[in-house]
Amino acid sequence: MTSCFKDHEEDFYLPDFRIEFQDAVITTNTPGLSYPILKDLRNKAGVQKYQINLVGGLKDTDQIVKIRIREESTAKIQEHYLLPKGLDVVIPAKTAFGYFEVEIPELSNTSAVRLIFDLESNEQIKASANYKTLGLSIRK
Repeated sequence: MTSCFKDHEEDFYLPDFRIEFQDAVITTNTPGLSYPILKDLRNKAGVQKYQINLVGGLKDTDQIVKIRIREESTAKIQEHYLLPKGLDVVIPAKTAFGYFEVEIPELSNTSAVRLIFDLESNEQIKASANYKTLGLSIRK
């Protein structure tokens, strides 16, 4: 007697390489938005690191991940935040993550502002549809 069974390994196979913000994976989306906005970053919070995951396997070469600041961001560079390493993140060869850095300097008297980032796809890796965006709330 024989029967056919589905190969369940296919359910877990990821056919391509993807990138995602770890905080977007583990944090619930903000109501009304398709991404999370993390807790308030306060005056002189210093350098904050955000992990970017490479999903689907490891690459033999360094991967450059580009990050874009969304137009709906109300935070202004130099006034509310700094980007110590710029908008490119390197995921080193044979590793599964890299880190994006945002620095919160001393703030003048400011109301709450938002800073929203998107990961961008390239020829070798795609930005995850559900976890490519991350928002930060900054206030004095």
